[in-house]
Order: sequence, then C-alpha cells, then structure tokens
Amino acid sequence: MSRGRYGEVYYTVDQSDVRALVRGELKLLERQLKSARSSNTLTKYHYDDLEDRINLILNPEG
Repeated sequence: MSRGRYGEVYYTVDQSDVRALVRGELKLLERQLKSARSSNTLTKYHYDDLEDRINLILNPEG
C-alpha cells in the first residue's frame, strides 16, 4: 500500500488479498441469488441477470 500526493491510497492488487476477497464475495452472492425465491417476474429477471454477470466475472473464458 502506498499513498499519493494528496493522501489517496494505492494498492498493488497482485500483492494483496483483494482478488480472493472479491471472488469469495461474488461466490457468496451467487449462492444467495440461486437460493432466492421471488414471485415477482421482474425481480427474477434481475436475479438471473446478476447470476449471469457474476458467472462472466468468475469464468471469463466460458
């Protein structure tokens, strides 16, 4: 971690836990979405869209 001229914080992603933390949070959210139930069609579409987006992030090559 380093600080910029105005106190902003910079992280070297390759040398931090950021990737592991984000991956873990996305997997948790994915499990929650899969187990979520909604009778509202629009809400279900949003859940499906989020699952697809998370899948693309976690599995970028398909």
